[in-house]
Amino acid sequence: MSVKIKKFSALIILAFLLFSNSFQAIAATITVDSFNDNGAGGDCELRDAINSANNNAAFDNCTPGDPYPIIDNITFATGSPPPIVLNGTALPTITEAVTIDGDLNDDLTPDISISAGGNSRILDVDSTEVTVDGLTFLNGASSGPGDVGGSVRVRTAADLTLLNSYFNTGTAEKGGELGIESGANLVYLNNVGFEHGTAQQGGAMYIGSDANQVTLDETGFSTNSADEGGSIYLDQETVNVDPEVIDLSIDHTTITDSDATNGNGGAIYLGDNNEVQIAHTNITTVNASENGGAIYHAGESVNPPSDTQDLNLDEVNISDAHANGAAGQGGGIYLGPGMEAVSNGFNSIDTSSAIFGGGIYVGGNNGSFTLSAGDAIQSSTADYGGGIFVDTSGMLQIGGLLGLEPQFISNTANIAGGGIYINDYANTTIINHTIFSNNSSLIDGGGIALSPGTTMYLNDSVLFHNEASNTSGKGGGIFAYDNYSPGEEKTVYLTNVELSQNRAYDGGGVYGGNRSDLIFNNVFSNIGNTGDGAGGFLEMGTAGGDGTLNMTNSSIIGNVGGYCGALVLGSAYNPLSPPIQISNTVVNNNQSNIGFGGALCLNVGSMLLDNVDFSNNNSVDSAGALFLSDNGNNSSTEIINGSDFDQNFTAYSGGAIYVSQNLYSNTVTVNGSTFTSTSPSGSYGGFIYNQDGTLDVSNSTFNSSGVAIAGTGGAIANSGDLSLNNVSINDTGSEYYGGAIYNEGIMDILNSSLVNNFTNFFDGGGIYNEGDLTIDQSFIDSNHATSTGGGIYHILGNLIINNSTISQNTSDTHGGGLYMSNPITSAIINSSTIANNIASGGNGGGLANDSTGPLNISNTIFAYNSATGLGQDC
Repeated sequence: MSVKIKKFSALIILAFLLFSNSFQAIAATITVDSFNDNGAGGDCELRDAINSANNNAAFDNCTPGDPYPIIDNITFATGSPPPIVLNGTALPTITEAVTIDGDLNDDLTPDISISAGGNSRILDVDSTEVTVDGLTFLNGASSGPGDVGGSVRVRTAADLTLLNSYFNTGTAEKGGELGIESGANLVYLNNVGFEHGTAQQGGAMYIGSDANQVTLDETGFSTNSADEGGSIYLDQETVNVDPEVIDLSIDHTTITDSDATNGNGGAIYLGDNNEVQIAHTNITTVNASENGGAIYHAGESVNPPSDTQDLNLDEVNISDAHANGAAGQGGGIYLGPGMEAVSNGFNSIDTSSAIFGGGIYVGGNNGSFTLSAGDAIQSSTADYGGGIFVDTSGMLQIGGLLGLEPQFISNTANIAGGGIYINDYANTTIINHTIFSNNSSLIDGGGIALSPGTTMYLNDSVLFHNEASNTSGKGGGIFAYDNYSPGEEKTVYLTNVELSQNRAYDGGGVYGGNRSDLIFNNVFSNIGNTGDGAGGFLEMGTAGGDGTLNMTNSSIIGNVGGYCGALVLGSAYNPLSPPIQISNTVVNNNQSNIGFGGALCLNVGSMLLDNVDFSNNNSVDSAGALFLSDNGNNSSTEIINGSDFDQNFTAYSGGAIYVSQNLYSNTVTVNGSTFTSTSPSGSYGGFIYNQDGTLDVSNSTFNSSGVAIAGTGGAIANSGDLSLNNVSINDTGSEYYGGAIYNEGIMDILNSSLVNNFTNFFDGGGIYNEGDLTIDQSFIDSNHATSTGGGIYHILGNLIINNSTISQNTSDTHGGGLYMSNPITSAIINSSTIANNIASGGNGGGLANDSTGPLNISNTIFAYNSATGLGQDC
């Protein structure tokens, strides 16, 4: 297969090169009129023409050349010339400035073919300026140890301009077809093709160490191979004379079917310290047996290191590139330690693979890679970092633009980091205006995986439909590993980030390790994420640790978790108080479909919720919105300020909040919050179930609009330690016991009101108490029980009522205001008013006492109570 030689407007360039150097005399034109290479004499063969130009004297039947600075012109007789087949030796080394013009009809394609038959090199340029236009070089070979250039060699201090030409089937140790020795001067190629070149270094082209500027424009490489640098090998720059000079520039070039069969750089090998620019180039179907399936840039070893851009990319497209080593790095691009690569935009890597970094590998020692607008890495695969792998002390920066976001699409990691993997103690990662979609990992971090000791800033970006697919996978969108020890905490910053439809077993959107610090601002999920095990949106620190979370101005909507629909949080040992803070945030329409916590679970640690809206969350078990627990690891403190809980649902206990403690104390404070619902919500506590924690509720309201939303305890069920201060519970109901409150623990009610609450079947329209209950300066009014105790039903424990009013309550049997049942420890009523209560089907309109325990009433008014049975007041 031949390489298609692209047309390019090189005529102007050629004319300039031909005529700009001297106007003192007309250049000699030496016309080759014989296409033999037998030295028979009497004609002008190409070998003779070169000798004439070199020696400025006639050779056989060739016109003599002119001394430099006049540049001689070698051309060929017109017609359809046959190929020139060399006689077994290379053409004479060109030592005098000359132009060889084989484009006879000026159509930018070669008309003259030269074959060495696999016996020798074809052309050698030494210490002069040479322009070659329109030649085809066939079957060149140079077999000596260390030989450079199978078909053409450019030696030290020489310049070569090569136009509209083609190479096929060249071989050498270095540069199967074109070899440029160390220290060569400017080399420029335009509209040149290379095919079937083989070498140890640079199947098609070798560029020696410290060669000056080499430029490739409109070049093509096909089916070349070498041990290293399947098509191009650029040797190291050993000195750092001028780091601003671009050592190799490649533009408008194609490289296909290129292989590094025993090393690095399937298409291009770039040695240490070189500055390289590649633009408008396509590289496809390339392989390296070790690293850098398409491009390998070895590293930076000069001292001091260069601060320039070592690799500059502009509209480079790489596809089907593979680093096949047992620890292969960089399926598309390998960037060595200390190197800096910068994208100018619109580069892509597609369907590439490696063990580390299916698309790109970024080396350590402050190696850095910068991606920009329009870049894309897609459908690439690795064990770690399907798209990009950043090694220890390396750095990744991505800076897109709105509407021109870099994209990571459908990349896969067999272990971690489907889109990006950041290795241990890498430098800070900064990602702006970037899209991660449909990436996956088998275990951790479908979109991004961060190892211990790493910090990331992710801004103005989207993570959509990424997945950690294993049954133990963590972090469908982002995974941050546990840090190794205290003091190594690193921070993950998310600002203006959308996480939607990501999936993992734990932490569908984000998984944060036990020593990760997470700072989220304006983070949202419009279409929910899924945590099949737990934490549809986020899981962090569930086994303890000292991580922190600060989330503000965010919207966590529509997530699903097996347990804990949106958030699983824990931070047992962090000295900050509280280490978990969520403020000015919406947490709505989340659900747990296996267990507790429709919206949020706090397993261990302390938390502050400030102005958070929890609405329409639900759980198939307990805790429609919040499950708060010490989890048996350490004491926990939770503060909830100014938050709204609306239409949350659970099938069991705690429609909005479930408070639990195990071996350690768990203290929950709720202040200035509202609880509303019109949906039935489980068996215990339509809004709150305090199982055995310490719960303080103040300056808050509860209302279910006249719907019985719990089996027991319409608003609150308590078996722990509960305090209400300035709390209003209105229009709530239960099916059985405690229309507003069910208490079997220790409970204090201060400056509060329970109004218009009810039970549908049994006792305690306002309160059902079988624990220790103190009511002070409170108002219990217009509650109704279908059985006994319209205002309060009291059995067991101790009851103290001070300076309170119990009025306008009704029961369908006994105790319109208050009913006391056996067995009871004690009851004290002091300085209170019990009035206008009704027992419509039994005894004791104000108070019915069926207890044998002590009852002490003082300074209390009974008035206007009524009963159909005995005792209007009591």
